[in-house]
Amino acid sequence: MKSFTIVCKKISIPLLWGIFCFLVANILAYKANTQPLATVGPQLKKQNSSTQLPLLGVDFEAVMEKTITGRVIDENNEPLPGVNIVVKNTSIGTVTDVAGNYRLNVPDDAAILVISSVGYNTAEITIGNQTIINITMTPNVTALDEIVVIGYGTQKKSDLTGAISSVKGEDIEKLRAPDVGSAMQGLSPGVQVTSPTGAPGQEAVIRIRGVGTLGNSNPLYVIDGVPTNAGLNSIAPNDIASIEILKDASSSAIYGARAANGVVLITTKSGGAGKNKIELDASWGSSNPTRLPDMLNTSQFIELQNEAYANDGTPNINTDNAAQLPNTDWLDEIFQTGFSRQYNLGLSGGSEKTQYYISGNMWDEKGTIINSNFKRYSFKTNVTGNIKDWLLIGENFTFAKTKMNEIGSSGDGARPGSLPGVVRYALLRPSAIPLIDERTGLLTDLPPDNLYNDARLYGDGKNPVAIARYRNNDLELYRLLGNVFAEATIKNSLKLKSNLGLDWNINEKQNFSGQIPGDRTTLSPEQKSASKERHMVSTINWANTITFNKNI
Repeated sequence: MKSFTIVCKKISIPLLWGIFCFLVANILAYKANTQPLATVGPQLKKQNSSTQLPLLGVDFEAVMEKTITGRVIDENNEPLPGVNIVVKNTSIGTVTDVAGNYRLNVPDDAAILVISSVGYNTAEITIGNQTIINITMTPNVTALDEIVVIGYGTQKKSDLTGAISSVKGEDIEKLRAPDVGSAMQGLSPGVQVTSPTGAPGQEAVIRIRGVGTLGNSNPLYVIDGVPTNAGLNSIAPNDIASIEILKDASSSAIYGARAANGVVLITTKSGGAGKNKIELDASWGSSNPTRLPDMLNTSQFIELQNEAYANDGTPNINTDNAAQLPNTDWLDEIFQTGFSRQYNLGLSGGSEKTQYYISGNMWDEKGTIINSNFKRYSFKTNVTGNIKDWLLIGENFTFAKTKMNEIGSSGDGARPGSLPGVVRYALLRPSAIPLIDERTGLLTDLPPDNLYNDARLYGDGKNPVAIARYRNNDLELYRLLGNVFAEATIKNSLKLKSNLGLDWNINEKQNFSGQIPGDRTTLSPEQKSASKERHMVSTINWANTITFNKNI
């Protein structure tokens, strides 16, 4: 059964217009075999109860409004003017006056008030049987109220005058990046992050507002208050709480000439009071090279080679039968599907006096070039505690081990023991040269002369697979980075802090320059070598600061 109801709304409506509406509604209802409820005259809003007035067989419902009054204050009991108070899902609303007072007519007891103001959390209150509703607004931590690190202290974003960009730790975690440098890419305006080769473990190149000096253009990294030049590869991205990038001279002036190219301030995670939490994060991924050029096959190579000879007017000509020669795609031989995996376990929690954060991370990546890989193992502890009401002490240390197999990315490898570019020779080497020399069972170097009428027509480029397998460096890094501190608070406004930081690094590099099986170059005993280098660098930083912060 259908019901058709026409409601005519008009203040001081003439009786004739009301009768017309009544007749039209009842005619439509009669056709639908139902009796409508037509409203004649002004429609008033409901207050607690309704009055049914019979009029020619039609119910007339008169509804009364309900008036709500009250006052809006902040967390300090101060009045809040200009607060928006709106009935949810309607256009009925008002704003508070200079004393925080408001007055609003609402439709009924089921109405919901939505109270909102810039800088405060939005609240919703159901009217019910209340007529006086006082509201206390709670501050909302917005972007302008976020605390950012600025050198030796912290400050609200709203108080900043220098050029500073912030990157949140949760944004970094979403990217599943292998290192902190790569995770910063695209997250901060004015900061350019590139990877020189794309090899696993390769340090990202960070430029803040372009190149600022003629020499080293890398920014200064400050991790938990400890300046360092050792890079970011040993820091697990999951341990990062925030990154602040100081771009201009006014922001980075306290670091002096070291900050000529900008400063990257990294703050790692810490514990908090509350329930103990265990977080396990695991991820796996794969990578493949894309948009690789299509290489010439052997038939195309011989055809274009003879065309080039003819255009050049030289008597050379390649008479080899392409169908009887190998057809090697050297890019396919050196590239593979890369694979990465990451496991991160974090424990955090504490009480009002003591907080802790402990984590372990493992990152394992196999690159898209054969024999390239990178591994990182890291362990972090961050413990703080109030041994007195006025004295806070703590420690924050990260121990990491990284291992990388470095593959040659540039150069021709003319010098024995050097690392020639793998991709370079894969692009230069003709497809007519086989991967393995059938006579020796070894990787080919020069084109085997038994396969061609003239082997010199195929060049003398090195075998890129042999370069990737036999010309590489093993690099290992052991790093201990962190600090211990004590902070004394005097009358809540004055704080004295002493921070002792340590950055201890051991770098090991192993290189074997031996004879590559099948290589054209026969190394003399003097040219063959195995080397292992170890460098230890330690930096100690002791910073003492006095902070006075008082709101007047």
